[in-house]
Amino acid sequence: EERRRDIAKQLGEKKEDCLVRVRQARHDALDAAKEAKNAKTMSEDDAVRLEKQVDELMNSLKNELEALAKAKEAEIMTI
Repeated sequence: EERRRDIAKQLGEKKEDCLVRVRQARHDALDAAKEAKNAKTMSEDDAVRLEKQVDELMNSLKNELEALAKAKEAEIMTI
């Protein structure tokens, strides 16, 4: 039982690491879009559209990661 809780705790830590990486990728994409917009290689509308797409993808990945982690934690805690 104690070992399972330790493994579930490690799962939570790995989930948070993944979320941090996804957020960093989001920031990188938004920064690249901002630079392209400032350099006039991307229109304002395209930058806004890209930001919405990145946010939708971020939410999708976050929800999927949460669901996978929850399912795995339930599997770990089951005897």
